[in-house]
This record gives sequence, structure tokens and C-alpha cells, in this order.
Amino acid sequence: MTSSDRVLRDRVIQMSPASPARAIELAKRIVDPWYRCQALAHVAHETSDLRQKKRFLRRAFAAAAELSDLNRKVTVSAWPLKVLCHSPGAGDLTAETERLLHSAREITSPVQRADALNLVLGSLLEASKPLFVKALQNFTAACCAPLASGGRNKKGDALLVPWIAIVDRLDRALARELLESLSSSASRKRASAALKDSQHLSSTDLCTWPNIARD
Repeated sequence: MTSSDRVLRDRVIQMSPASPARAIELAKRIVDPWYRCQALAHVAHETSDLRQKKRFLRRAFAAAAELSDLNRKVTVSAWPLKVLCHSPGAGDLTAETERLLHSAREITSPVQRADALNLVLGSLLEASKPLFVKALQNFTAACCAPLASGGRNKKGDALLVPWIAIVDRLDRALARELLESLSSSASRKRASAALKDSQHLSSTDLCTWPNIARD
């Protein structure tokens, strides 16, 4: 990743709401696929024309595919996936999700796999319940998987904790199952406290990742 590409991405994000045509031209100049994917996703989000939105999303997913590291490839794909989730008719959300879940299974580190799926799951918060639950199951499995050393996956517990309150808004029984899957009593206490303290918040208030400007 280069600082110049990061600057260009930020300029694209700032420019997209008012000048999507200029923003897309600027996005093409970004060399690093990570930043180009994010930039294109933001332009797609701000584009009202469905045909153009489809094209920009295809380019965003293609940019992610250029990355050689599988963890980073799946992670950054969450940005265009979230835009696609909010854009009916702009692509096949189920197919893209299935592709990313399949790729994520090849990430050998459960910590990296859980990190990547945390972003993918966040992008699907407003997807159909079956699709969201399928991604949640993959994410939970990664969070609960032991480390290669056989040790407890503490990072997995930490990633699961905030999802208890989020999932509670969608399915309380499923949230209770997640709570019980936490590997330590300390994690369960933190999750229970967060659940109690966030009753006034919606699932979209609680989950803002990956960060795409909302209408």
C-alpha cells in the first residue's frame, strides 16, 4: 500500500457524492488494488444509474481479485459487497457471497479468517436472513476454531462479542446460541453487558463496518 494511493482513495470518496464521473476517472489512477477496490465501491454507492453501478461494482471486485494475499482479497471485497447488498439489481449478491465464503475457507489462520469474515458479515447486515445466517455460521466457526498451537482463539471471542447484540435484533434465540459459543465466562459477561447497554440501538447503529457512506 502506498500513501499516494491512500490519498487518491480519500479524494475519490470525498468527490463521489457531487462528481461521480470525475471520481471514477480518479479511481482508475489508483495502482494499489486494495485502495482502488474501496474507491470504486464508494463511487458505485453514489451512482444512481443501475448500469453504471453494476459496472463499477464489477471493477471493484476485479480490483480485489488482483491481490495475491487471500486474506486481504476477501477482506477488501466486503466494501463492494456491502454496496451490492444495498443495491437490488446491481448484481448477484448470493453468488458473490458464496464465492467469498468459499475463498475464506482457504485462509489457514482462524484469526485471519475471522477478521476477514467479520467484514463480510458486516456487509450483509441487511441481506436476506438465510444469507446472513450462512455468513454468520462461517464467521462463528472461524471465531471458535482453536489456534494452530491448540490454544484458545481469544481474538475470535473478541470479534464475536459485539455480534451478540447485533444478532439479538434479528433473532434472539440465535443470539443466545452465539453467547453460549463464547469460550470464556469473561467474554460472556462482556457480551451480556453490551447487550443490556445497547437496547436502544438498532443493528445498523451497532454495526458500521465496512465503512460505506450511507444515504
